[in-house]
Amino acid sequence: MGLGRELRRIGLEPVFSSFGEGRKMLMREFPDAPVYGLPKMELFSEDGSFDLLLLLRRHPDLPLRFYAGVEADRRVIRRHGCKVVVSDCQFHALVAAQIMGVPAIVISNMLRVPGEGPLVRLINGMLRSMFELADIVLIPDTYDDTYDVPEIDTEVVWVGPILKRRPDELPPRDAVRRKYGIPDDVTVVLVTTGGSKYGRRIVRVAVEGLKLLSKSVDVFPVIISEERIGDGLGLQLRYVDNLLELIKVSNVVVTHGGHTTLSECACLRTPVVSVPLPNHPEQHMNAERVLQRGLGVVVPPEELSPKRIAEAVEQAIDWKVPKIRMMDGRGAERAARIVAGTLD
Repeated sequence: MGLGRELRRIGLEPVFSSFGEGRKMLMREFPDAPVYGLPKMELFSEDGSFDLLLLLRRHPDLPLRFYAGVEADRRVIRRHGCKVVVSDCQFHALVAAQIMGVPAIVISNMLRVPGEGPLVRLINGMLRSMFELADIVLIPDTYDDTYDVPEIDTEVVWVGPILKRRPDELPPRDAVRRKYGIPDDVTVVLVTTGGSKYGRRIVRVAVEGLKLLSKSVDVFPVIISEERIGDGLGLQLRYVDNLLELIKVSNVVVTHGGHTTLSECACLRTPVVSVPLPNHPEQHMNAERVLQRGLGVVVPPEELSPKRIAEAVEQAIDWKVPKIRMMDGRGAERAARIVAGTLD
């Protein structure tokens, strides 16, 4: 969505295709733009693991769905005369771009799945093939030695995190506090963990953990979740359009290991308590980067408990997040210039 805004800012009109909640979000953010539906393909389970048998049980018609995705994207490209395709690891979009003879750009920070075994080799082979179908691979992060970049012929460009909005466009902290009714002079702990079953469990444990904090810490929890946690505890919201606002006014963010949320916190220099999903390789790599970059505290899923969350939040409250190269919230701007460059 941040890239879509930046493309419009430089005079380009994006056309979107997606499925599920992603499509709904795009329709809310860009009500005047074409947002086409795609066949739903859930490749990973709720805990982030890749189970081939589960995938085939869930989508026994997977080859047909993939073909339908290719055809849907071909129709969109043809109808709107699209000059470039930008995809976040949707293989069918890259195949459609190849068939239609237009350049393709992949945006991904998941370059290789760690581990051994035939399934890992299969997934990494698929990722490599996907990257090599593209003309450019954009990595929405800054490089460090936690990344294992595969040797591919495709050009790889690091652009920094691609945020929904530029940080310098956010309202002042006092305005955000007034908007959400957050009192002055309280320690704001934002809990946002997505809608998965495990994410809801993190919310429940975090709420219990915040109750254990020292009485000397005046904590005001802000909970973003559909999980009902009872009344009288801070602010509870099912959904917010602009999470960046709340990250900006928070002293600590309790979240999973998702790249987007961790990147938003890094760019706004808000410390995190990260609880990666148990079987999610990408989130565990992201959590490793949290530690290496000094972005906050990591609670391994096997240690998740109210006491451990309370300890981690107390540790993170006074955490000083360092300024990191390219963690400036301008990744969408850089990416938009690269996309525009393919049209020259």
